[in-house]
Amino acid sequence: MTTEKYKRLSLDVFLAAPGFEDQAGNALCPICHDFLEDPTETNCGSRHTFCEPCIELVFAEGSPGDCPCCRGQFTRLEKSKGIVKSLIEHVKWMCPNHERGCCFIGTKRQLEKHLDGECEQHEKECPFDGCTESVKNDLLPQHKAVCEHRPVACTYCKKKFRFNVMEIHHVICDKFPLPCPNECGQTLPRKEVENHCKTECPEVVVPCVFPGCGEMVKKKFMSMHEEESTKKHLNLLLQKIDHVESTDSMEFTIHLPDFKKKAQGMQREDALESVAFAFQGVPFSLHVYPWGDSDSKENWAAVYLIKLEDYRGYLTYDIELIKSNGMHRLEEIADFSDVNVFCGYGQFNFCRPEALFSAARKTTVGALGFRVRLSAPKSNRKCRVISGYASK
Repeated sequence: MTTEKYKRLSLDVFLAAPGFEDQAGNALCPICHDFLEDPTETNCGSRHTFCEPCIELVFAEGSPGDCPCCRGQFTRLEKSKGIVKSLIEHVKWMCPNHERGCCFIGTKRQLEKHLDGECEQHEKECPFDGCTESVKNDLLPQHKAVCEHRPVACTYCKKKFRFNVMEIHHVICDKFPLPCPNECGQTLPRKEVENHCKTECPEVVVPCVFPGCGEMVKKKFMSMHEEESTKKHLNLLLQKIDHVESTDSMEFTIHLPDFKKKAQGMQREDALESVAFAFQGVPFSLHVYPWGDSDSKENWAAVYLIKLEDYRGYLTYDIELIKSNGMHRLEEIADFSDVNVFCGYGQFNFCRPEALFSAARKTTVGALGFRVRLSAPKSNRKCRVISGYASK
């Protein structure tokens, strides 16, 4: 029945100052029994006076309304005349804390100001969210200075939090200072620690950047390691050169057009075969089983590298599903001397069928793509026998 516009003090006739007892009864609303705020009259026969917010709630229920005092009907509301408002506003009241020793006497407006800060006996609720304590006016400043719910700014990020949650905030604060976990002696804001360890910390252990070295060295000792390992690195380089010169390698991309259309009409153990490609003079083919072969688990696809003619020796093959963010890749070394022609090696649980369909959907023409890398010693090359006569 009240609104934020009005400050209710719970006044009643027992708080009327001496000599104002009769006037006090006329200064109270018959509905809320508190001080008349914006006195408003009905046009009932007796023209009773009420708080504007109180009587408007009654009038809002429908016109004509029933006067809460005499039950007579009224059809409109009117602001009370100035003389009525003046009489009401000049009624004087004792402080609600007079029984505690407060001797203040004044009008309602003066009493509001008195209770807001002057009355040492008046208790007010702590203004901080979450605090339920009521404190006397004269002690409120001291309470606010130590209240567990008082807002304080974080020393590091300057954002405001309740005092009683600041320690919890410090556990996640991006700017809270932390020592380097590698004990390099630096202290950094939490959000910078990870990057410091990756790029700057002299105590972090990193692999030697020289291909094939493999040693793990603290970053601060890397220059020393490079100087001391010059001979080792040179030998690794010579081995790499010798390996490149003695190895055949090939990299290419295989496209299987209209993959979705073809695969949807297939069953388990049905394969899609790519066109043949030659490596070291021998034809191979990539076989894809969208719904798996006889060795695959349920709902798994299989991929194999198949030799179409006799090939003998070890072969390194690297098969990667394009448009899969490197998640589906097979890299193996196998002796193709151990399998017959039209057989090969691969993986019977390569990926889920949906991964194949998803990769194909990401291409403009719906083609399933594989990146294939093959390498083998040049000693695998062999002299091929050509038999027969040319036709005339």
